[in-house]
Amino acid sequence: MAKESLDPFVEYVKSLKTHLPIKPHKVCFVLGNESCDLDSTISSLSLAYFLNKTNTNQNLVLPLLNVLENEFPLRTENIYVLNKCDIKENYLIYKDTINLNELKQDKELEIILVDHHVLSKHFEFLKNNVKRIFDHRPLDPKANWDKDIIDMRTVGSCTTLIANEILKNDISALSPTVAKCLYETIIFDTIGLKEDAGKVKQLDLEISHKLESHLKIKSNPAKLFDELWSAHIDISKLSPKQLLAKDLKILNNVLIPGLPMLVKKYLNQTEVLKHIRDFCDERQCDHIILMGLDAQGTEVKRDIAFYSICQTSKLLSDIIKILKDYKDLEMKEECCDVDDIRYFRHNLKISRKQIMPKIQEVLEKLN
Repeated sequence: MAKESLDPFVEYVKSLKTHLPIKPHKVCFVLGNESCDLDSTISSLSLAYFLNKTNTNQNLVLPLLNVLENEFPLRTENIYVLNKCDIKENYLIYKDTINLNELKQDKELEIILVDHHVLSKHFEFLKNNVKRIFDHRPLDPKANWDKDIIDMRTVGSCTTLIANEILKNDISALSPTVAKCLYETIIFDTIGLKEDAGKVKQLDLEISHKLESHLKIKSNPAKLFDELWSAHIDISKLSPKQLLAKDLKILNNVLIPGLPMLVKKYLNQTEVLKHIRDFCDERQCDHIILMGLDAQGTEVKRDIAFYSICQTSKLLSDIIKILKDYKDLEMKEECCDVDDIRYFRHNLKISRKQIMPKIQEVLEKLN
């Protein structure tokens, strides 16, 4: 009996490391953001696959995950979605397994950014190599990109933009597995297409319906979201410190971890302040803003807490003030049992993506 052939997307991902070290003179990397969440991961993999399959000049296109290899398993929902597709984490290329600085000197290097449009300090040297950008967060006023290279729209998931790019240009390149990964990520990012959660937009709905039709499925978005959220909050093997690294974003000297639970619940763990301090020390950062999300059941809840190594930090006070003045956030302070931490509830429809530009405003005033 003939062996069943693999889905071409899975074949492509399984072959990624066969291209290392890089041999072609010209190579393009699709780079997600440093939180390396499900959206960034699937956006990078699916767009790189699509471009590699459809480019006419035979240039090599590879996805690059913007995280250390040993930290990727902390993204439990990423592992869950990829393992369902028979994709193992050791197939992938991580930022500490390749030296882009060296490649920039030796090769004709192109970069495509997905799920972000501001390069982290680690990759600032690549600015002149960026040729395209797909992102769904508010435009940073300091981002000085040519408008012709940016596809930036307010949608719930960057994978919506990637799926739209594929559907618009060559639907034959949409393999069943890449379509499934894109679809599941849209469902996860929009909290099951739930409008009252404040994340889903019209294009998310349109693209998710097109993917359902392409896959010939009648999906239950709420049920699928619950399945993916269960994988996301499966923290049974993670320490309190690892939880902080699971979905981490960094602005200057401020750590902004997204937690798969409410901050209030996280703060109930034993010696939690020691874990927070150690986490800050390891990354040589003085300030941390914890953002929690509980999407179980019918009601979505969010909260936020602030801590500084310097207990009388003016920076943190300024950040709290600007967020209190952000009326849509509706931030309300509550008592906290952990010393030196200020804790707030806020409007469930305002996510970290919308809060970060406000924090950036404060940081820019200091420069």
